[in-house]
Amino acid sequence: PILTLANLNELEVTALIDETTIRDVQTGQPASITFDAYPGQTFRGEVLAVPLQGTLQGGVMVYEVPISLEGADTLPLLVGMTANVAIQTGQAENALLVPTIALQNVGGLTQVLVPNSDPTGDPVSVPVEVGLSNGTYTQVTKGLNIGDQVVIELAASNSSNNFRGFGPGALDGGGPPPGVRPGD
Repeated sequence: PILTLANLNELEVTALIDETTIRDVQTGQPASITFDAYPGQTFRGEVLAVPLQGTLQGGVMVYEVPISLEGADTLPLLVGMTANVAIQTGQAENALLVPTIALQNVGGLTQVLVPNSDPTGDPVSVPVEVGLSNGTYTQVTKGLNIGDQVVIELAASNSSNNFRGFGPGALDGGGPPPGVRPGD
């Protein structure tokens, strides 16, 4: 073609999503978009489609997911600018969260350590069921209650006690610390 016209009223970005994440992406999911060229500005968008075929890039299968871009029509965006996209693939309200590093997989079951009621005893394993995770925090849907403490085993420690407690503060109110949103 000699001339291609672009509709600047309908801006979109293309997000490269790897094969381990694409299963969680669906048409219509909301997205937050930032541009390196415009720090501090966040724009909203929505997944327009989920492609059925990916391409191999650097040994990893990736899928080009088109995402609408709302509210950026006044910016002088250029083709090829770096965009950072976070797609909200799930949401849970009033969720009970624990640090993901507190979770242990033993024999195919997920568990956490909780303090022993006997202060001289070792922590006790409690089986849990998990839900959504943002990588840092994971939702516990069964096995713990709000206010329960979990123990995080430290890989290396300078003290004779290589456990540290977490909670109940981080579990009060059912959410992560300020500024952290599950699914981001």
